[in-house]
Amino acid sequence: MSFSKPTKRQDTPQTKAVILKASPSIVGLVTHDVPDDMSDIKYAEGTVCKFVFRGCGIILDSCLDTSTTTTAATYASTILAPAVLFKRTNDIQPSQVECDVYVSGGKVYKGQLLVCDFHYNLAAIRIQSDSILKPAIFRALNDVSSINIDSSDHPQAPFQLRRHTNLFKVQSGTKIMILHSSFYPSFSVIGDSGVFRSFHYYRHSCKELYWVDCANIAEKHSGAIINFSGECLGIMFDNSSFLPSNFIPRWWNNYTTKGELCRPWVGVEISNLSDSRLSFLEEIRNTFSDLGTGVVVTKVEKDSPAYSSGLQLKDVIVKCDVKEVESKIEFFERIWDSAGNSVKLTILRATDRQPLELHLSIG
Repeated sequence: MSFSKPTKRQDTPQTKAVILKASPSIVGLVTHDVPDDMSDIKYAEGTVCKFVFRGCGIILDSCLDTSTTTTAATYASTILAPAVLFKRTNDIQPSQVECDVYVSGGKVYKGQLLVCDFHYNLAAIRIQSDSILKPAIFRALNDVSSINIDSSDHPQAPFQLRRHTNLFKVQSGTKIMILHSSFYPSFSVIGDSGVFRSFHYYRHSCKELYWVDCANIAEKHSGAIINFSGECLGIMFDNSSFLPSNFIPRWWNNYTTKGELCRPWVGVEISNLSDSRLSFLEEIRNTFSDLGTGVVVTKVEKDSPAYSSGLQLKDVIVKCDVKEVESKIEFFERIWDSAGNSVKLTILRATDRQPLELHLSIG
């Protein structure tokens, strides 16, 4: 399988317009108090950074701060950032790490860490500014890709609103842009073109991740994935992986409403059916000839909820609580929304002629 080759930065009128639209919602981050045993880390610029980690954040919200007693208007803004910027190897806790936030226009503010989640590599930072900031426009992804071919013999249905209408359609090879921060000679936002990837060979504890291919990816420690309308599709981390925007509001809303982090666990790795090897697709289609979408189980952890439910390798999950599951993102959205409960899965197995139903408890 091949993908469109990512190219280096392209300063076309279109990309400039996209960067100008989205960059006010991107901030630069510098965290301090790095212990001695982490002082030999080198960055792309070739400098040895003994005292700081650098990264990029995305503005979640910004509003008038009514809690202050000052006469001048003060605004409170929440910044989404990679949690790894606050990770240390000594006894320093994330809340003890100092953080400087560089906003569009060159001003720098002190950041206060609100929450830090190393599982999803997400942190939320609060800053106070003298002007309102521009929150990012988030757009959730639709990663559904069918292996069925639409027949030209069937008449086209009239236009109607479908469930994926408000989602941004992606598949392996979809062109996107990455916004990240530069601190040399001063803070600025840089945009690079890249392509979306739906799978990767690296193993992560966070199963909701997707990936991007981009020129000079090693130079980007974190950033925002955006489309060519300037909408934020997710937050990128330092290994080309990113968490789609579908899960960011769920993560943040769960913390703000319940005061705790949500980490639903089922102990399973999946991939989109369309990303499977042709030999497997032929095998499963010999039994279920109309199968076009779903997610394939690629790993089941021992002693996990998935293991206890009876899920097996190569099972194809097609429904979750009677709702169709057409893609990896859809499956994990169902899991997030059902955390702490159990769901009924409908699966297809090449060795069985009929669909099977399993009950999965979500930890």
